[in-house]
Amino acid sequence: MKDKTSICILGGTIQRVKEMVGMGILCAFIILLCMLFAVVGIVWLLADCTVRELEKVGCL
Repeated sequence: MKDKTSICILGGTIQRVKEMVGMGILCAFIILLCMLFAVVGIVWLLADCTVRELEKVGCL
């Protein structure tokens, strides 16, 4: 009987660890996605400012 109980406890622990690892991976993916959006936004802003300056000068 003790073997079955320890297997059930071990299985529950493994399941919890899998859930926590999955949540960690999901959080890391969301953080990386937000960083990507921030970088794209910064590049977009810099490109827009550069184009506006070039239009003022008359290069475009």
